[in-house]
Amino acid sequence: MVSQQACELENVDKTFNSLDTTSHSLTGEYVYDEEDSDENIIKITHGHSKAHRPDLKQVVQEIIVSQDGGIPLACKNWDGNSADTAIFKARSKALVSEFKKSTAPKYLVADCKLYHKANAEFLSQVKFLTLIPSTIALEKELIATAIAGQ
Repeated sequence: MVSQQACELENVDKTFNSLDTTSHSLTGEYVYDEEDSDENIIKITHGHSKAHRPDLKQVVQEIIVSQDGGIPLACKNWDGNSADTAIFKARSKALVSEFKKSTAPKYLVADCKLYHKANAEFLSQVKFLTLIPSTIALEKELIATAIAGQ
């Protein structure tokens, strides 16, 4: 991988790997042959529009960058209706063996969509930094307790 070699040559610190997704809205007609079984085809379709444009079709792009310089380490495109939780689950599963092989500590950094019970099996095997979603009752309780204690 080119970015791996560049990081080694330039001594880029890859301790912290930031994972995020974004959606790209598209216009035009996109037709798929339902009989085509190629799993590499990305379906341009309606999904949850982060750009608040539900009228447009989209694709979702996942990227991991080093926090040292924002060097892209991995990138993958997903169907337009792919959920962040599913993408983060697939990526955290894939990173388990890579992180374990590393002689230096590695951390996965992502937004609160990473913190999901579907990811627990993989997150228990890697070091990670994320926010706890405000939808979790314990998170709300702890914040309320902390504020009341001030």
